[in-house]
Amino acid sequence: MRSMAIILRAFVAALVLLAAAAPAAFAQPASITSLATKSSLSPDDRNRIEDFASGWTDRLAAETTPPEEIRRVRGKLLEPVRSPGVSGVFRDQYSRALVPKLETIAAGADAHRAVNALIVTSGLGSERALDLLLDHASVRDEPARFRRLAAARGCSVLFSRGPLDDINANRILGAARRLQEAAREETDAVTLRHQLQAILAAAEELPPPNAAGQANIRTFFIRALDGVADAVGNSATERPVDRLAAVYPVLNALRAYFLELGSAEQRTFGRQLGPVLQKMLDATDTRWDDIQSRPRPDNQPGNFIELAERFLSTIDAIVRGGRPPSTQLRAAWQSKNRDQYRADLQAWQSVVSSY
Repeated sequence: MRSMAIILRAFVAALVLLAAAAPAAFAQPASITSLATKSSLSPDDRNRIEDFASGWTDRLAAETTPPEEIRRVRGKLLEPVRSPGVSGVFRDQYSRALVPKLETIAAGADAHRAVNALIVTSGLGSERALDLLLDHASVRDEPARFRRLAAARGCSVLFSRGPLDDINANRILGAARRLQEAAREETDAVTLRHQLQAILAAAEELPPPNAAGQANIRTFFIRALDGVADAVGNSATERPVDRLAAVYPVLNALRAYFLELGSAEQRTFGRQLGPVLQKMLDATDTRWDDIQSRPRPDNQPGNFIELAERFLSTIDAIVRGGRPPSTQLRAAWQSKNRDQYRADLQAWQSVVSSY
C-alpha cells in the first residue's frame, strides 16, 4: 500500500510539472464587431479595439501558434472590417491599433506569418494599410520576393474591394505612381502582374469625380508597360516571355476597361496605348530567337501577341476610324515566319506612328 501511495504521488507530481511546462491556453479577445458601425468611439471602445488587435496579433506572431491555426487568426483579425456599414472612425482607429503590429510581423523572418500579416493589411481599406503594403511592393525597398508578391497582390485587393472613401484621392494617385515605378524595376514576372493589376484597380476604383486623377493613373499604367517593353527587348533579361505572360491577363482587363471609357477618353488613351503595345510587339521580334526557343505550355507569347493585335485594331478603329491593317501576327509567330511577322509589324508601325 505504501509503495502504491508513493507511485501515485510521483504520478501526480509529474502531471503538475507537465501542466506547468505546457503553454498557457490562449485567451480569445472579446469581439469588437459591435463597434464597427459606431460614428464615435469612447475611451473604453478604443481600449477594447487595442486589446483585440494586440491579442490576435500576438497569436499570429507566436511561434507556438501552429500553421493550421494562422488562417483562423487571420479571419478573426479581418472580421471587424468585414461587417456591413463599417464607419470611417472605426476603420481609422482599428488601423491605428493594428497596422504597427502587422508591420512588425510582416518584416519578420517567418514567411508564412509575414504573408498572412500582409493579407490582413490588404483587407483594412485604410491609408495606413496602403502605406504598409507599398513599403514592401518594390524591389528597391524589399528584396524578398515572397513579401513583394504579397504586398503587390495586397494593393490590388485593397483597391478592388474598397471602399476607398477613407483614402484620400491624392494618396491613391501617389500609390499608383509608386506601383508604376515598382513595375518598371520588377524582376519577378508574377509580382509584376499583380503590380500592374493594382495600378489598373486604382484607376477603376478612384472615387468620383476624379476624371483627371484617372487620366493620370492611366499615364502611370502606360509608363509601367513601357518599362516592361524595355525589359522584354533587353538582351540581359532572362526569359522575357514570362513578362509577356504576366502582362496578358492584365491586358485583357485593360481592354474591358478601355471599352467602358467615354469616346473622348478612348481617343486620348488610345493614342498613348497604341505606341506602347507596338513597342511590346517589336520587342518580341528583337528577342525572336530567345523566345521562340523557349516555348511555354500555356501558349505564350502567342496568346499575348494575338490579344495585343486585336487591341490595336480596336484602338485604331477609334483613333483613326476606317479599316485597321489586316495582319496575322500570331499565325506568323506560330509558323516561325519571321519575314511575315516583320512585314505585319511594319504595317502597324506605319499606322501607330500617325497617332
